Amino acid sequence: MTRRTSTSRRGTTSIAELVALRAPEVLSHERSSAEKQVFSVEAVLLGWKQEAGEHGDHDFHLALADPNDVSRTMIAEVPAVECRGACSSLQAQHFVEVRQALTAQLAEPQAHFRRFTPAWVVRVEGVGFFDVFHGQIGVAENCMELHPLLKVEFVRQLSPEFPLPRRIEPPAEHHCGRLDRDGRFADEE
Repeated sequence: MTRRTSTSRRGTTSIAELVALRAPEVLSHERSSAEKQVFSVEAVLLGWKQEAGEHGDHDFHLALADPNDVSRTMIAEVPAVECRGACSSLQAQHFVEVRQALTAQLAEPQAHFRRFTPAWVVRVEGVGFFDVFHGQIGVAENCMELHPLLKVEFVRQLSPEFPLPRRIEPPAEHHCGRLDRDGRFADEE
């Protein structure tokens, strides 16, 4: 089920600031204040994949890193326009444009995660979203994502010598919200 949203623009921030936000203890359909805002960040695009397969929603899943500390990562996702929630969104045209910009620069993503060597510096804009932890590649320690991503701009490709993390692992310890005991949002009947 989709979580309700009405967004406002917050402006430019950093991945470090976003992953420092406190996640709601229990996730519900009512969105937190951070999830009602559009954030703009400059980030290192480490890699991506398309969420395919039996349970995949065909969203583009991007792993982003803070340019000042590439060990601090978070996820950004671009919904597939076929997705039930995306089709009814007033932002659906943005999803199409972002997907086109990504595939024009990077080719089509695969179902397995592909790292970029060299990586790219990008400027992205998206709605804050706290997900649940399920071992995602690039997940932030608070499970904050930019989902949906509304804009992407390729700033520059990094030098092959730029030090990137050897592995993009989920954090050893996370501070993510959770669903209730039955695996539903806390306010779901």
